[in-house]
Amino acid sequence: MTWNAWNASVPLLADQGYDTAGTTLALYSLHGFYPDLADRRDDLLLVDLPTLYGS
Repeated sequence: MTWNAWNASVPLLADQGYDTAGTTLALYSLHGFYPDLADRRDDLLLVDLPTLYGS
């Protein structure tokens, strides 16, 4: 899902009556993330392999 699709989907869910105030976007990666990605938004959950396997 692209950022634009994510930004569009939350209002659609809200319009259907869902409470989206605490919505979190989970991103999974085999190779990690740019170091500043988590600093850009506070509604992201970044999951890389070490996080997934508890390393």
